[in-house]
Amino acid sequence: MASYAEAATAIRHWQLSGIPARQFWGYADAGALLSLVLPGVPMLVVLVIVSTISGCVAVALAHRLWGGWIAVYLTAVGWQWVQREAFGGSEPLFMALVFAALLSARQDHTRRAALWAALATVVRPIGIFALGAVLVRRKPTEVLLGLGIAAIVFGLYCVPLVFTGDVLGNIHWYAPQMTGGTVWGTLIAGEVSPVRDILVVGAIAAVLMAAVVVFAREQKGRWAENLFALGTSCFLITLNCQPCAWAFPRFAIVSIPFALIVTRHWLPRDDRAVFVLSIVSALIAAAMQFNDRDPGTALLHLFSLH
Repeated sequence: MASYAEAATAIRHWQLSGIPARQFWGYADAGALLSLVLPGVPMLVVLVIVSTISGCVAVALAHRLWGGWIAVYLTAVGWQWVQREAFGGSEPLFMALVFAALLSARQDHTRRAALWAALATVVRPIGIFALGAVLVRRKPTEVLLGLGIAAIVFGLYCVPLVFTGDVLGNIHWYAPQMTGGTVWGTLIAGEVSPVRDILVVGAIAAVLMAAVVVFAREQKGRWAENLFALGTSCFLITLNCQPCAWAFPRFAIVSIPFALIVTRHWLPRDDRAVFVLSIVSALIAAAMQFNDRDPGTALLHLFSLH
């Protein structure tokens, strides 16, 4: 969050020279824009507000896409989602934009879908799968228009990066990390707690199940959604980034709604079950925020506070 806040503050005051471009700046851009109407509010707080609002929008869009139970379970079982929505992170904004793109594609609004997908891509680069998915099976003219919209978005996104002195700063930051083989070798590491291992296994299961959504009866004919789910799952499974292994549960957020679609017939349609799961997710999110290496100990610490 500190790097996002640094970038957002630099963009807000247009003091960009020498600012390192680490993660993609779409989230920081949103924070800088919101800070214009919230003068005096610390940038970290502004970014949390962006995440919270985006999370609510994403859940509302999930409801329109797949129904109320999928939307409810997105927050009930997605502790990663709760953590990012409550404590800040780019994922809620990214997911809101992706869901908007998928909904627009389902309604055959190709240009609008391309706009939302392009905006998602400048928040998190994995959004490129959304852009590709919403342009598949479209007329050549629609594809060209969609690519043109994306090019304009990417061009505007690069404007502040030019003033940092490295317009490809994001790529230069990511490139050295894309080494060491796939993340699987370090996903379950011996030096972390069993509780974290369980959470990582859950994230792996979500990614693997999401790919199966292409066979779900409810998703028949929904090409954009199915291709996005399959593409992102394949990307995460083959991700060549050993340092990224630690953040894998966060990366897996993108797979949660599609994993829920696959398992929807086994999800309890009971408000009490949702309530219990929501409490558990909130506690896990708080524990992971407090100590992501040993959330079990963090949970005990939280319960011992008076």
